Amino acid sequence: MITYRAASLNDIETLSAMRVAMLCEEEDYNSCFQETLRRNTSEYLRKGINDNSVSLWVAAADDKIIAMCCLSYFYLPPNELCMNGKSAHLGNMYTLPEYRRQGIASRLLKLVVDEAIRLEYKIVRLHTSADGKSIYGKMGFVDTGGFMKLTV
Repeated sequence: MITYRAASLNDIETLSAMRVAMLCEEEDYNSCFQETLRRNTSEYLRKGINDNSVSLWVAAADDKIIAMCCLSYFYLPPNELCMNGKSAHLGNMYTLPEYRRQGIASRLLKLVVDEAIRLEYKIVRLHTSADGKSIYGKMGFVDTGGFMKLTV
């Protein structure tokens, strides 16, 4: 059975390693770069959880984290699409290869979008791989020629 939950500080090292694995699927990074990336990601996520500038959600199968998604919060000057300036960047959407194509990422995406809505963030932006584009389109994200966005 797959369960979904907010990540905790105890999950940081697993999530950092998963992020490195995600990025290494697209680029062949050397081990020194990978270790620096893992360490810096751990610091970023720890800080973000502690100061509430990041929401992390995970899917787990038998207590093993199999997928993750991160929402980072920031402010932009108010504009016609976002009068309160509250914006979010969705990143690190990753599912272990053996668990893909089972709707897990879609469920995580819904959880983080619901979180953004609950916190009154009006814009959710992301960059995506070609493989990921369809999942975001199904949720209502629009390609703006450089990033995808969802206005909520």
